Amino acid sequence: MTYPQQAVKRFLDQHLDPQRPVVLALSGGPDSMALLHTLLVFRKKRPLALHLCHVDHGWREESANEAQLLRGMAEAEGLPFHFKRLGALCETSNLEAAARSERLRFFRQVVAETGAQAVLLGHHAGDQSETVLKRILEGARVARLSGMRPSSMCEGVRLWRPLLTVAKQELLDLLESKGIPYFVDRTNEDTRFLRARMRQAIVPDLEARFGKQVQKSLCRVAEELSEWGEFIEERAQQLRSQACVCEDALVWDWSEGQEPKLCEVKALVRLLADEMQLDLRAEHLRTIGEAWAARKAHVHMWIGADLEVDRRRLILGQRSGP
Repeated sequence: MTYPQQAVKRFLDQHLDPQRPVVLALSGGPDSMALLHTLLVFRKKRPLALHLCHVDHGWREESANEAQLLRGMAEAEGLPFHFKRLGALCETSNLEAAARSERLRFFRQVVAETGAQAVLLGHHAGDQSETVLKRILEGARVARLSGMRPSSMCEGVRLWRPLLTVAKQELLDLLESKGIPYFVDRTNEDTRFLRARMRQAIVPDLEARFGKQVQKSLCRVAEELSEWGEFIEERAQQLRSQACVCEDALVWDWSEGQEPKLCEVKALVRLLADEMQLDLRAEHLRTIGEAWAARKAHVHMWIGADLEVDRRRLILGQRSGP
């Protein structure tokens, strides 16, 4: 059994509910074709209700023909095939983000139609390292520096990424050894897109200048930070349960007893903001940090609700106008 097959088997053994179908997002490129092969191998020994879905972005002349070839392959394997061709996307400074949003909308539709438990994606270790590097350069918070998670929710869709520990070359080697064809998307090499610039220039230049395997190092960082992220999220949930309701406000009072660390307080505020869809910004977190460190009294900020830091108390009021 190849390493990609082992990785997929381990993942499905842990996550798969054999009573519910799964959907593979199949572009026809090497990553998703390698993932399809591993799923078909798994399906020979274990129950797996597999659907395929394909999005034609319409960016290349050959994409319509590729979609028909994938449909024929799905029929030959006896797999349901779901297809969407995207219309012209609105002019945007980030065409990648717009296309991603349309794909997620389609995934949501397919999941609703099929009752699928998740959509499988072919992201591999190289994609993970690029994601981590991009977020580092963007100044993302620590929890996001963990990169993509093997299982995550995104806009109401459960996404599975069983190949995050598998190198791109291992996927290519698998395809070559099995004689499996795949499509080459020229837009993946288009340096107008950030991903292509990172893959072709930025990461190779870092490895050449630094003399290290940057991709592997970034993936190790992602794994460590993922563990840290899970821990801090659990702590935020624990702190969430300590709230008292006082005059229509949520109050946390750590004036007496063991007080949480600042990172835990910030994680709690992020959790509350996500739950209540509040407008929490980086400057709010900086204000919280300054007030907490100096034990300031009655520091208010508006995040879609009144948030107050009062020495070792945190008070969140109801949502209303400021």
